[in-house]
Amino acid sequence: QLKAQYVDDISIAVKNFTVKETEKLRAMVEENTFTGLGDNKTLVNEIIKEFGVTERKATFLAKQETGLFVARYKRITAQKVGITHYKWSTSHDERVRKIHSELDGKIFSWDNPPIVNEKGDRKNPHEDFGCRCEAIYVID
Repeated sequence: QLKAQYVDDISIAVKNFTVKETEKLRAMVEENTFTGLGDNKTLVNEIIKEFGVTERKATFLAKQETGLFVARYKRITAQKVGITHYKWSTSHDERVRKIHSELDGKIFSWDNPPIVNEKGDRKNPHEDFGCRCEAIYVID
């Protein structure tokens, strides 16, 4: 299920990456996360080597894609144990986007996420570009 919702899901594109490159990158992120390394430095170096991007771009990709992977993992895990809703929680600092700040503390269903940007995209925490928000499980 995680493979289908993260590795194989190219609906959230990686800018200037082909479908094959996106799948490869996401497989690298999945392996890095599940091997227990959690070491973004190693992942950054692997991304630089594999895709020939700058260190800055590789650092961004490692952080963004790991966050997306973990968000999808949390959602799948929560739903498997019957947790259907979460409370949106921001990072509570000056970098939080206005629209995300307005979502803070509100309850949402995993299957009906809120609008998170000016384009009208509906996403759960950490699924939007650069989002640092978290989903706090709501347990009845």
